[in-house]
Amino acid sequence: MLNIVHSPPAEDGLVVFALRMTLDERTRLHETAGPAKASRFARMILIAAANRDVDRLREIVEATTPTA
Repeated sequence: MLNIVHSPPAEDGLVVFALRMTLDERTRLHETAGPAKASRFARMILIAAANRDVDRLREIVEATTPTA
């Protein structure tokens, strides 16, 4: 059974949403998003996908700097 823990929102109304990923996936995320921007980048992608906002997803992807 899945143990889901809900924490109350912080003063700014935000809550924590954790993801498990491989080290390579995390590295790629940081490389793509840029220094200190991975969480914001992931949040933008997740919210756009949840809203089925394909145009916004395209904007976000096209704004990234390709890495090797």
